Order: sequence, then C-alpha cells, then structure tokens
Amino acid sequence: MNFKSSVIAAAMTVLASSAFAADYASFADLANFDDSTANIGATWKFDTALASDKTFESVVQFTLSLVNDANGAVTLSNNSKFNLSVGKVELKQGAVTLATDLTPADFSFAGLTAGTYQLVVSGTLTSGYKGGSWGGNLNTVSQPVPEPETYALMLAGLGAVAFVARRRKAA
Repeated sequence: MNFKSSVIAAAMTVLASSAFAADYASFADLANFDDSTANIGATWKFDTALASDKTFESVVQFTLSLVNDANGAVTLSNNSKFNLSVGKVELKQGAVTLATDLTPADFSFAGLTAGTYQLVVSGTLTSGYKGGSWGGNLNTVSQPVPEPETYALMLAGLGAVAFVARRRKAA
C-alpha cells in the first residue's frame, strides 16, 4: 500500500462496560487504527447482556498531506456472545459530512484534498448479547501528480498546433 499521508492514530482502546452510562445509551469512541497495517476496528464488551438494541458510532481520524483516494472495508466479528450490525460509513471533515456509504463492507471515497478527516462507522449493538466488535481496513492512495516535463511537452504541443494553424491561415 502506498501511504503518502500522515496519519494521526486514534488511541488504541478496548472499551469496558464501566466506560458507559448504566443504560448503555448511544455512545461514540475513537476506534483503533494501526498505521503500519491499515487495520481499523473497535470492540465493546459488557459484563451482562444488553436489555435492548443500542446504537454505536466509531470514529477513525486521519490526516492527508496530498490529494488522495480513501477506500477500505468493514467486517463484523460476531460470535455467541457478541453481535452487532453496521449501518453506514461516513466521511466527515469537521462537522461537514462529505459522503455516506450504506454498504460498509466495501467503501470508497475519491479525490480527497489535503486535510484532516474522520471516518465514522455506525450501527447497532444487538440486545441479548454482551457487546460486539467490528474490524476492517482503511487505505489511502495518492493520486498521480504530473511531472514538470509533462507540462513542458503539453505546452510545446499546443505551441506547435498554434504555429501550424497560423501558417495555414496565412497561406
């Protein structure tokens, strides 16, 4: 993977039940991000099963120094104790939502300018289970920037076309 972006890694945390209000209302967290492997993810583990479905929102923050495309995928790790569903993946810059992908299993955002972004994964923790976890990857790929020689050749070509057009007009 070509990472020509500087990434501000979110704190590597696995949240315990004591971090949330007693009724486990909607909550947000900074998800895990590993710059070297591009892995992202979050886990919620409670001592007792949830009495009702609860929404979650995980945020992965990253900074791009060049024009990039971002893509990745989200997968669920469900077992007999954990269960959740991912509803959507959003790309935000500050308070502005730039794009929403309702198929988080495979998301893609193109033409991102330099700046700081938040990848927001949201969904539902299922009642009757003791939590849930999701994982995936986030890749950024720099878009090619033309070399100065490319511009020089383009200008030379335009000059040649203009020269030929002017000679034809004069003749």
